[in-house]
Amino acid sequence: QLAARLDAPAPVVPEVALAEMPPPLPPVIPFVATESVETPYSPVVAETFHEAAAAPAPAASVPPPPRETFEMKVGTYWLVRIGIVMLLTGLVFLGTYAYKNYIGKLGPAGKVTLLYTASAVLLGLGGWLQRKGEKEALRNYGQVLFAGGLAAVYFTTYAAHYVEVLRVIASPVVDALLLLAWAAGTVWIADRRKSEVLALFAVGLAYYTSAITDVGFFTLGSNLVLTAAAVVFLVRNRWTTLSFISVVATYGGFAFWRFHHGDWGWDARTTDLMPANFFLAGYWLFFTAAVFLSRGSKLVNANRALFASLNNGAFFALILLSMIHVSHGNFWKFALLYGATLLGAAALARRILADEPAIKNTYLVQGLTLVTVGIIAHYSGLKLALILAAESVVLTVLGQQQKNLFVRAGGYLTAALSAAWIVGTMTGSHADVLLGSVIGAALLFNSWWEHRLDAGRGEMVFRPFSGCFAVLALGVWAVVTWHAVPADWLPVAWMIEALLLTALFYLVRVPEVPLVAQGLALAAQGFWFFEFALRQNRPHWLVPATLVAGTLALSHWWQKQKPLAVRRDLSNLLQIIYGLALVGVLFFWFKPEFAPAAWLVFLSALALGVTIYGVATRAWALAACAQIFLIASSVALFDQINAGRPPWLFALVPLVTWLVLGVTTTAW
Repeated sequence: QLAARLDAPAPVVPEVALAEMPPPLPPVIPFVATESVETPYSPVVAETFHEAAAAPAPAASVPPPPRETFEMKVGTYWLVRIGIVMLLTGLVFLGTYAYKNYIGKLGPAGKVTLLYTASAVLLGLGGWLQRKGEKEALRNYGQVLFAGGLAAVYFTTYAAHYVEVLRVIASPVVDALLLLAWAAGTVWIADRRKSEVLALFAVGLAYYTSAITDVGFFTLGSNLVLTAAAVVFLVRNRWTTLSFISVVATYGGFAFWRFHHGDWGWDARTTDLMPANFFLAGYWLFFTAAVFLSRGSKLVNANRALFASLNNGAFFALILLSMIHVSHGNFWKFALLYGATLLGAAALARRILADEPAIKNTYLVQGLTLVTVGIIAHYSGLKLALILAAESVVLTVLGQQQKNLFVRAGGYLTAALSAAWIVGTMTGSHADVLLGSVIGAALLFNSWWEHRLDAGRGEMVFRPFSGCFAVLALGVWAVVTWHAVPADWLPVAWMIEALLLTALFYLVRVPEVPLVAQGLALAAQGFWFFEFALRQNRPHWLVPATLVAGTLALSHWWQKQKPLAVRRDLSNLLQIIYGLALVGVLFFWFKPEFAPAAWLVFLSALALGVTIYGVATRAWALAACAQIFLIASSVALFDQINAGRPPWLFALVPLVTWLVLGVTTTAW
């Protein structure tokens, strides 16, 4: 039927009718319905429909909004606020005149009635302008008048008790309840009008009321109710500014109650601190609930973490101030319990606020810190160091498994604290030596665990994560050995530890272990030089003999080792260092045993023997360092000549040695 109508000829319209008809309407683009209507299909209609739908609609030329001029800003924004200031100023002068001539003759009830009447006028006029004002400026002016009326009613009620000439309310509790009731009414108005400004105004007045009313726990209880109201506003209306101000006002009100007891003394109001801490716990719970329940675009990520940190920090600080006066011996229990609670909040944040990692990390770091502080506050000595080392192992393992940088950082921090306690409290007792050795083993385990993550760092000689724990383990064992071994045998113990750690590399495969072992070897040689060469202390001959054997072993290890991928120049540098150390040990060990003439002969023999050994073992660095003996032999010869005692027979020894070494090395 539709096709037949389209094919039918158009009706003839008289010219008079055409002239009287209005101009045609613009073409209307058909609306595409979401639900299909069963109609007969027509190719002509379908084609016409698609062409009309595809035709672009003419762009509407919307003129840009006119730019607001400076005069408009002044007239609509600033003059409104200046006007209320001028109005209040005029009222002050008018009130002063009226008070001197008329109001002063009234009693307190009459004066309060006049103040309430003026407040009602402000409220009525402000409300009428907000409803009937045709311009934005008038509505803004009405809002300011309305807020001024709310404030006038509040402070009139306040003056009805606290101002002597206006006192008509004898009980401070009654006055406080009336003030809170008016603040609650203001809160209801703010919620109905969705005005955060009015809410801030009302809640601020309520906090002020609770602070000035010094009756038992009235301040603390009122703050708890106001905290709940602020949380409701945050969850319902997403008023972030009000929530931050409430945190400051709630805990600030508690501090005011705590210290303002006549003279702001440090010991003010110490008898009610334990019950008051339950109110603090209530504040913390309400604000923590706000952290998890709040939604919106303002309190997210960094802002949410800041809100939680303010809540946690204020709660901890005020509890700590309370525990200074009462129950200070239980601080470690509070720190452990609070830290564990924050760790639980971190786990909850990981589930509820998975897309905001900042809040989870905030709770995690603060919880770990408090747990560590609690442990430190309770334990002492090496028991504390052992617990910190165990905590470090747990945090290191968990941090790598969960890919959490903050947990891993906690592992490093507790490991460093454990090592520091070892340095400060270590003694030479068998129990301390055993505990110190276990702590060193725990730190070495951390190094091995982190080695798996550092394995992908290429050809780095010293990797930061596993290397840090390896250095701490080395330091712990060095300190334990220092206290457990007599000073004469300390170089021997350190050298043996260096050899054992180097051999341990083949078991743990942590490259930093043999690297830090060289530190113990060098420390052993340095201590021996200090004791023997500088202080002239003559230890047992096994001490330098052990140093010589250990030095040769480490030098050859760097010459032959393959598993540890280090640059060739570093390996050569270490071999040169050990060669120089070997020369120094032999020089200072044997010098006191020989007369001057025989000494230069022995030096030449050492030069010849060590050089041949180095060439035979292809330890070229050692062979090169052995030439120092020959130089020292020549210097000793010149000293003998200058002293007038030329050993002519012995003078040939250095010369022959030079010649033999030249021929031998050339032939080799």
